[in-house]
Parts: sequence; structure tokens; C-alpha cells
Amino acid sequence: MDAATAFKTVEVLQGAFKIMAALHLTNYLWPHQAVVRDNQSYDFIVVGAGTAGSLIANRLSEIEHINVLLIEAGGDPPFESDLPGLPLLMKRSGYDWNYTAEYDGYKDTCHLQTYYEFTLGKMLGSAEVMLFYCTFAFRFSNEICDNMYKQGVDRLQAFNEILNIRPKSRGKVLLKSTNPEDPPEVYNGFFTNKEDVEDLIDYILDFNPVMNTTYYREVEGTMSDADPACAGNPVGSILMIGEKAADMIKADHNLI
Repeated sequence: MDAATAFKTVEVLQGAFKIMAALHLTNYLWPHQAVVRDNQSYDFIVVGAGTAGSLIANRLSEIEHINVLLIEAGGDPPFESDLPGLPLLMKRSGYDWNYTAEYDGYKDTCHLQTYYEFTLGKMLGSAEVMLFYCTFAFRFSNEICDNMYKQGVDRLQAFNEILNIRPKSRGKVLLKSTNPEDPPEVYNGFFTNKEDVEDLIDYILDFNPVMNTTYYREVEGTMSDADPACAGNPVGSILMIGEKAADMIKADHNLI
């Protein structure tokens, strides 16, 4: 199948799924929309119903006297989001934020495309729904990217940028003995590479614009350096981040 035929097939499939979405056949799978009235107040407002945001809102809502509002710019995930492989069809659709970055004039001059495409889910569950991109971002190595470049896979430019900002500090796990019952010695190696410290400082500086916001806390999957144990399920590490953040929020407000 040539590229033109492949793109045509994708367009046909996208059209079919749009019809299914218009019929609202899967609405029963998702929570009802909240009715928010003027001057209404909430104990907690969670912005972004991605993997971590949805989990935090759910954990906070476990407390009976607490009101939680979960805000999401997108709608419910479409039918194809639940079928393996089909989330690829949601790229450049209404379920994708369709972010692009402008060409800087000197980097990657060998590519015909003059912009980068960043796929990010615009729907309930966002990152988890588009997990195939999340997996690429976490697990790709420089060697794999270089090999794909040689084969002409142009759209993976963005992943090269992701590799550049991944934590560079590395830890190690040592076995104490040949006894499988003995726990290993784990050295996390946090910030052993000075570039990671510089990246953290840059993050703090970026955070300054919201410093005047009362009780602001940011929780997201990009803070995760996916552990090899999570290689097959990088969303697992995001869920752990969300669980920890929910406990921290509860502790800050004496809700535990």
C-alpha cells in the first residue's frame, strides 16, 4: 500500500468514527457533565482530566464533605480510543490539541517539514488514551531514533527533542548475594548529572508566573523518568504520581 492509499484509508476510518461519535453510542461509559452555576464554590478545583488529574479528583471526592470540580477542555474519549492501535487515527483530529512548534532556522535542516507536531490528547484521560505516543517519548533511545531517521521517518523529530530533556542522571541496582530472597541495593542517583539540576532550576523559573496563586500544585506525567519496571506500562508511573499527590494534598489540608 502506497502513502496516498494509506492516508485515504485513514480518512475513511476517521469519517466512520466521527459518525459513531455523533450518535453518542458510548456516552454511557463516562460520567455526566457537572452543572456549574455562577458564584458556586468548591473546596478543590482540578484543572485537566488527564491520567493524574482524574485520579486526584477521584481520591479527593472520597471525602464526603468535600466538593471537587474537575475541569477538562475536551470531551469524552471516542469509541476508537478503547481499541488497540486505533488511537493513531486520532492524530490531527478534534481529540488532539494539534500543537506545533515553529522551525528555528538552523536545527534539523535536512527535513522537508518546517514545523514540529506534538500530539496531546484533548479528552477525558488524555495522556492515557494516547498512550502509544507516551510510550515512544519514554522509551525511545538515541539509537532507535537515528535508525528511524535513516529510514526516512520524518515525523519523529519531536521525539528527539524529548530525548534531550529526559533526566540524564542514572542510578543502579546491585544484588547483595546470589540468594533471590535478599533485597537488592538501590542507588537512585538523583541529580548526579549537573544538567538535571539546571533543568530543575529552569522549571522553577517557569513556575514563577503562578507563584501568587494560593494553594497551587502541579501534577503531571512529564515529571516521571519512567523506570524500566514500567517499560510496558508507562502510565503506571503517572498513576503513582497522582496517588502520591492526592495524599500530599489531603495531608496539607488535614483530610487524612
